[in-house]
Amino acid sequence: MEKTIATIALLYLALASTTFADGKKSPAPPGATVTLTSSQSEYFIGENALIDFILTNNGKEPFYIGWGGDSRGINRSLRYRFTVIDEKGNPLPNPFPDTERNSMGGKLGFSELKPGDVYQVTLPLLYYWIFDEPGIYTIRITHDFGWDEKNSTLPYGEIKLRLKKPTEADAGKIVQHIDQLPDSPPMSVGHYNGRNEALMKDFALWSALRDPSYLDPLLKLCQSRQPKYLQGIASIPTPEATLALVELAKDNQRHFANTAARYLLNRLPNLPASDKSPQRSKYPDGTMEYQKRIIDRSWDPALRNRIRELSWELISLNDSEAVFQGTQILEAVGTFDDISAVMEALRRTLPDTRAPRTSVKETDLYLYCPAENLLRTIRYFLAGGYATELPKDEIYNLLFLSRAWNDIKERPKEWWDKADKSASSPYFIEREYFLSSLPQPLPDSCVKYVLQGLNDPDCLVVRTACNVAGNSKRREFIPLLQNIQNHSQLGWLRQDAKEALEQISSKK
Repeated sequence: MEKTIATIALLYLALASTTFADGKKSPAPPGATVTLTSSQSEYFIGENALIDFILTNNGKEPFYIGWGGDSRGINRSLRYRFTVIDEKGNPLPNPFPDTERNSMGGKLGFSELKPGDVYQVTLPLLYYWIFDEPGIYTIRITHDFGWDEKNSTLPYGEIKLRLKKPTEADAGKIVQHIDQLPDSPPMSVGHYNGRNEALMKDFALWSALRDPSYLDPLLKLCQSRQPKYLQGIASIPTPEATLALVELAKDNQRHFANTAARYLLNRLPNLPASDKSPQRSKYPDGTMEYQKRIIDRSWDPALRNRIRELSWELISLNDSEAVFQGTQILEAVGTFDDISAVMEALRRTLPDTRAPRTSVKETDLYLYCPAENLLRTIRYFLAGGYATELPKDEIYNLLFLSRAWNDIKERPKEWWDKADKSASSPYFIEREYFLSSLPQPLPDSCVKYVLQGLNDPDCLVVRTACNVAGNSKRREFIPLLQNIQNHSQLGWLRQDAKEALEQISSKK
């Protein structure tokens, strides 16, 4: 067994050293050639064009190729580099210039190609490029394969494809055809020596249906309430598609409607709530370039009130995700006139925070809490310049407790006056906010609140108390933390207690 492992290890090192001898990459071998093929020379815009990338060893000596390490967390292998040239000979800008930041690496591999061998993989063109206009396009594709591209020329393949604009009749037929295909591609890293059974087959790529002609056929399919059809509508960069998502987000089938609301949110700009609101970026943080183009092309100011009205409906529902989507939409396009609807929704949902959370799964730790999301939206409007004085009721107290206290050394008298009441509030959200607002270093007078929190019936209040106890480094909390670590039924809570104990024991 040990001999087998050693042999495998030596083989891997041999492959690696052949490609990266002495830490230096080998040049692209002279016998390496790339050919591109496709089953069709013409496609309608939106059809899934599959391109076979074929690397052949046409030389007299074997060589090694390195592949992988570039597709975890993203739908394509980023080491395949595309250049697209229009009919006038102009290279087009990469439509996905910022997606590399989403790649989390992936499994690396090395393969030997002997003379005459091929390495072949199928690449869905529309994973790598966006086409909005008809025309004849020249597509060039290369891959580094671990070779030294600075001191040698990488081989590339080239293919010409004609893309045609679909008519309404064409669009209907294309959508019907796609609906018969599998929803996910049979993936393959690659194969050798022409074993065609490993090639990728056609599959349904709904997000490629960007042409406006696909909107009506997709809306007809949406009558079945299958969320996959929403991918196509969400990709169409027109105000009409935005309005369609608004209406679909009102559907009685909540999973389908919530998916439509989520797609709608991804195509909304950041608008100021009023003239008094501070300036901010038009695009939400982290918005990709291709999403910015959709926002630019699909937004119409006349839609703002329709979308605000939708958000009022969403936050009034007894559905956590619907409330979350509604608050997110309001923070994108809402105005100060919406704060009354948010306050009303919060007053209605606040009693729901009386029942303690006792068995939250680790995968559901960050499930949406409607009251917390509604509070966040109120804070958003207040930060944006909303100046009307709020009534000093339960909501006011929650807003007071949920403020950022990190840079405030002394708690105001109002905080101390309400401390006992907040620590024993019937609402778990208030108890949680109160514990988060405790001063650090923790004064002796506040120890009782943390002890109370470590015994709280709500598991997430206990989690907050664990964090406060650990940061305080006070040994009074050790017995209760040990009890949680030894007896809690929740693995993540046992881990929180363990980390708090480690903090207290740490000398730093």
